[in-house]
Amino acid sequence: MKKTLLLFVTLLTVTLTNAQLVLGDTFEQGIFKYQVTTAEEAGSPNTVSLTGTVDGATIPDALVIPATVTEGGIEYAITLIGNRAFWKATMTSLVIEGNATLDSQSFRACPNLKTVDLPLVANIGIPPAIEGGNEIGLVFWQSTALETINMPQMENIYVGAFNGCSSLKEITFPSTVTYISSANQNMFKGCNNLAKVKVEYTTFIELIKIEDGNISIFNDPINNANATLSVPEGTLSTYQAADVWKDFNSITLGVNSPEKITLGSYPNPVVDFLHFSSNDVYSVDIYNILGARVSSQKVVNDVDMTNLKKGVYIVKAKNDKGLNISSIKVIKQ
Repeated sequence: MKKTLLLFVTLLTVTLTNAQLVLGDTFEQGIFKYQVTTAEEAGSPNTVSLTGTVDGATIPDALVIPATVTEGGIEYAITLIGNRAFWKATMTSLVIEGNATLDSQSFRACPNLKTVDLPLVANIGIPPAIEGGNEIGLVFWQSTALETINMPQMENIYVGAFNGCSSLKEITFPSTVTYISSANQNMFKGCNNLAKVKVEYTTFIELIKIEDGNISIFNDPINNANATLSVPEGTLSTYQAADVWKDFNSITLGVNSPEKITLGSYPNPVVDFLHFSSNDVYSVDIYNILGARVSSQKVVNDVDMTNLKKGVYIVKAKNDKGLNISSIKVIKQ
């Protein structure tokens, strides 16, 4: 009887330990705290928001936030860095490996943060919940040591993202950008050292100026006599005539971003090696469906996918200058 009871308790404990978390459940792993945002939804991955750090945890100087986290044997994509999750955190560098949206003030007032790398992040801030509502932003507000930010896949930058980043020296809006907020005119407020702004997208984005006071999101950077704006070929006259953009002291043509090309590749689905029909591909990064990078390799004749698990992957191809030229969805069998 005792053995039977012990076996039952053991099995119950294992079952509870391995039970999948449900919406709203929280857990801790390493130095991070998480909350489940989706679980067991048909056709969708399980997801969590990273809500902050464990009480008393020591944040490393080089902080890396992964694309996924596994709890109870189940993998969750980290799709949101929560409100004030790292407010006043002391790291000097930050890498976010997946495509996580950055919520309001998530990295506000980080006094030592100098460099930020967001290789897959598409949204700094959150759009209005309803039409006509307010954007959510101020993500790096008052992080006064921030000097550089890499955001090659950025699409939307919401209100006040870099407000008070007084050490920011340059910023590049990549070819993927579709929206830059003019709300409250505080995107680059206090960024008096911002001397280089580079535009790589080719569809012009209009910025709005408050005529009463002649205020724009670039008001403080433009006060820097050395501030320059670099724009794509064929757009110079547009920027020279456009509100806000035309106020830069110097507007020049930049080096063109590589054209996105359609690459022939085969076979797809693939069992072992993926072949390209173009010689433009120098290297690739391979990401799983949750946004985690699982392989990086130079391309000689083909891409080795032999050791990858079955599933769907995104293969990002780069040229010999390290610039993205195409993305391909590939099924691994």
